[in-house]
Amino acid sequence: MNPSVHHQSGELLQPLAQQPAPGLQIRVGFEIEYECPAPTPMILALHIHYSHAGELVVPDRLHSQPAVPVSTHRDLLCNWCSRLVAP
Repeated sequence: MNPSVHHQSGELLQPLAQQPAPGLQIRVGFEIEYECPAPTPMILALHIHYSHAGELVVPDRLHSQPAVPVSTHRDLLCNWCSRLVAP
């Protein structure tokens, strides 16, 4: 699903179409650790913008330990976000 984004004037805004540089490949990785005293809902904006998906060496996936259900959605700027409840 790609939500519509409108300017204050009512004009429909479209994401910029970007073409990757020839041969450009992106490798991304990181580790973040949280300690929560109680189950904590989180919305994480940690993903590569969808317009760069074709440049990734491996798919952009979020893994948690322990494994918890993760749902994804796009925000109003078309960025992928993940929602989970940290145990």
